[in-house]
Amino acid sequence: MACEALEALGATERIEPFFRHYRSRLVPMAHTEALPDWSVAVGQPEARAGLIASMESRLRRLGPVDLLRSTLPQLLPGMVGGAFHGLLRTAHAYRAWTRSESEPRATEVAHGLGYWASRYQRLPGTPGAASVPGREAMTTLLRTPIVATDVRHSGLIFERFAVLERDAAFGAVVEGYDPASQAPDVALDAVVTAAARLFVTTNSRGASFVYLHGVTGSAALRLLLPVLSAEEQRLAVGYLVQAVAAVHATHAQVESSATGPVPIVAVDPAALMTQASQSEDDHTIKLVEAACREYAGIGAPELLAAAAHRLAGS
Repeated sequence: MACEALEALGATERIEPFFRHYRSRLVPMAHTEALPDWSVAVGQPEARAGLIASMESRLRRLGPVDLLRSTLPQLLPGMVGGAFHGLLRTAHAYRAWTRSESEPRATEVAHGLGYWASRYQRLPGTPGAASVPGREAMTTLLRTPIVATDVRHSGLIFERFAVLERDAAFGAVVEGYDPASQAPDVALDAVVTAAARLFVTTNSRGASFVYLHGVTGSAALRLLLPVLSAEEQRLAVGYLVQAVAAVHATHAQVESSATGPVPIVAVDPAALMTQASQSEDDHTIKLVEAACREYAGIGAPELLAAAAHRLAGS
C-alpha cells in the first residue's frame, strides 16, 4: 500500500528503498486451493489463504473490475475489519491497476479482497434501517454515544469494537442515519474532514493513530466509488459513517472534536508530499498522500493540518 502511495506521489525512486526497509516485517503466505464457497469463510482470519485463492480464481473469470463489482457489495458491511486495511489494500490495488494495467496489479486486487474477506467485521446496527429523514453524516457522528473509558476494551483495534455489541444506543444512532440526505460524495467529504479534525485534536497518540485510519479509510472508499452503482455508493458511505462512528465511540478523548477548529497550516501540499515520500513509516506515507489528495478535491484545511500533524509526530 505504501509503495503504491509512493507511486501516486510521483516518488517512484523511493519504492525500492522503502520496500527493502519494510520487507523484514513480511511473512510468507502459505498457498492453498480455492474454497468451494468463499462466502462461508468470511470473517475468518485463519482462512485468508483460501479466500485469496478464491478471489484469484474468480479474477481469472471476471477480470478486476467485474470482480470488484460482484464482491464489494458483500464486503462493504464489514469495511472496518482489520482497522480498515481490507478496504485500504483493495483501493490501493485498484488504483494501481487503473494507472497501469498488468497481471501482478490485477492479482493484488484479488489479494486485497481476499484479505478484506478474512478480516470482515460487522458492527452493531444497519445504517439507514430506521432512518430519520435529513439526518446526514455529520449529525450522525455528533450523536454517536461515547463509551466510558472504564469499560473500553484494550488490545488490537478490532478487539476494541467488541464493547459496542452491548451498546444499544450506538446501533440506534447508526440506524437513524439517512443515506438519502446527501449525495455520497458530499457525505464522504464530511466524514473524511471530521476524521481529520479528530486525528489532529486528539492528544492521545494511541487514539490519534486509530483516527488516522478514519482519514485513510475514507479516502480509500472514494477510490472505489466509481465501480459501485448509485445505490451501492449510498450504502457504502453509510457503512463508512458507521465505521468512523465506531472509532469515535471507542477512542474519543476529552479534547477530541469533530467540529472544532484545527491549526491553520500555511504550507504547500507539494512540500508535505515530498517530505512524506522520504519517510520510512508506511502510515505516514499513506496518510499524507490520502490527505493531500482529498485536499485537492474538497479544499478542507483540516486535511493539510492532518498531514502536517503526522509528519511532525512521526
